[in-house]
Amino acid sequence: MKSKVALKKIQDVIDRISFWNSNHSKFYRVKSATLVGSMARNEVSIGDIDICMEVERVNEFCAHEEKEDYTNWRKEALGYAPPRDFSSGLHMYSLDVSRFVKNRDGRIDLLWWNQLNPISLTMTPIVNLVQNGILIFDSATRAISCAKPITLEQGKEIIESGFPENPRQLKGEFWDSYCNTLRVYPEEIRNYILERDNNKTNYHEHTNA
Repeated sequence: MKSKVALKKIQDVIDRISFWNSNHSKFYRVKSATLVGSMARNEVSIGDIDICMEVERVNEFCAHEEKEDYTNWRKEALGYAPPRDFSSGLHMYSLDVSRFVKNRDGRIDLLWWNQLNPISLTMTPIVNLVQNGILIFDSATRAISCAKPITLEQGKEIIESGFPENPRQLKGEFWDSYCNTLRVYPEEIRNYILERDNNKTNYHEHTNA
């Protein structure tokens, strides 16, 4: 994908998030959105537009009691058909946000918010587009120009918060997964995790086996 096309797609996402939060956030809104991936890294070859997005419930409401009103609203405002089954009806409130932001664009990949920590710890550039429901950038060009890695201090805060999980009691494939995860991180980040977990010796024995 050409950078000009990718930039246009990011701008469209920013505009749709802004529109949703300004006009359709009675039930759910985009709380946070962070651009990651090849576009944030300013790579020559651009794949999909990767965005970690967090959707939050704005007000307490009874989904069952307000289902009919919401279903009518989403059909009129968004053009979405009524949910086909109970499960679809139960989750439509939060899923409609992602559906609206993605807008059926196969090149836009909305990632789970919990994927941001492992991506951030690789120390590759990212850019926050939305924080606490507030749009940070209304221009994709400006946003891309501000893409940068998290600081080492921010990385340490993520690690101290418990990510990745300390596998002290884990064995086998769980321990293998832990070690494989650490390989993708820069040495300073990896060492900080190993020091936190007191696993330096075990890790080096595993990787040198």
